[in-house]
Amino acid sequence: MQNRQVIKAIAAFDFLTTLPFVLPWTASIYLNTVFWMHDALDFAPQPAWDGAPLTMLFVNIVGILAVIWAIVRWRTPSRSYAHIDACGRLTVAAILLFHIAGSVTPVLLIFVATELVGAIWQFCLGQDPVNESPGSSA
Repeated sequence: MQNRQVIKAIAAFDFLTTLPFVLPWTASIYLNTVFWMHDALDFAPQPAWDGAPLTMLFVNIVGILAVIWAIVRWRTPSRSYAHIDACGRLTVAAILLFHIAGSVTPVLLIFVATELVGAIWQFCLGQDPVNESPGSSA
């Protein structure tokens, strides 16, 4: 797979997995699914997500920003953007692990895995056909 295809594939995955966080009703479904998985896997009891309006506001804002960032990377794939994204993924994975070690559901280890795979894949991109000028067409 060429570098551009890798970057675009990861951006498309991010778009599809973060799009539900943009709207309150789809974010609620997504988050309730995480809690359902937690219960189905018989992990230690955890307080249910309460859907507080301020929490939902931040969930929606983060969803919007993630979708915009995915669109930028899909439309203008570059190694620079891929490396910035990979650094962000490592940060997100570290924050998730910190919270999982505290008291957040281990179901989120799925997200840690996808963040690490995406980061490694993008850090390993070769020097070829990715256009390094984000504004130009490749």
